[in-house]
Amino acid sequence: GDTVRSEPVVIAVHGGLPDRDHFSIVAGEPNLPISDKGREGTITAYVFDQYANPVPVGTVIYFTTNGGGIEGSAVTNVLGQASVVLITAEPVPEDGKVTVTARTLGKGGEPLEATTQVRFSGATRVRLIQPAHFSVMPGETQTFRFFVGDENGNPLAEGTTVTVTAAGGTIIGESSFVLSDTQSPEATQFAINFQADDEGVTPQMIIEVNSL
Repeated sequence: GDTVRSEPVVIAVHGGLPDRDHFSIVAGEPNLPISDKGREGTITAYVFDQYANPVPVGTVIYFTTNGGGIEGSAVTNVLGQASVVLITAEPVPEDGKVTVTARTLGKGGEPLEATTQVRFSGATRVRLIQPAHFSVMPGETQTFRFFVGDENGNPLAEGTTVTVTAAGGTIIGESSFVLSDTQSPEATQFAINFQADDEGVTPQMIIEVNSL
């Protein structure tokens, strides 16, 4: 009889079970002001198999938090991502550092876990860091370093503005700052250069903070 042949058909098969080395979560907003109760942040899990391919659509990821509230679960999309909403509310850890945990199951039912941190920033605190003691003479310039953060030493929320104004002198260089969404301690320290007038009003500086 006749021989029937066809071209080979290539079928791509990928998307295995979650792998421990390819499972992570990220906070969309690293810093949320706790003074603004009910504020929402996004937590996203990135879930891939051992070959770094997205896991099958609909893989369930479970979420818990030690601060505020969070949606209990979400399922992955075609990119291996699953997102939930974190809400600022009680309880608030004493240090303001909230740990969010994502869990799922891998090959053979192996429990997998990934964590990330979110800062619940609190009330504003301002203090002078350097110099500890000073006397600015007329015409002299002095560098001042100061702290602006919350009571736990955490940065304030994104969009916070810090403005320094002077009387009896001039601010040399940058005198206003806008905070980004960060957890870095560097975002709590600022420096300005103040030059006192030769005569007139007693030199002074005013640090104004506008934050949620």
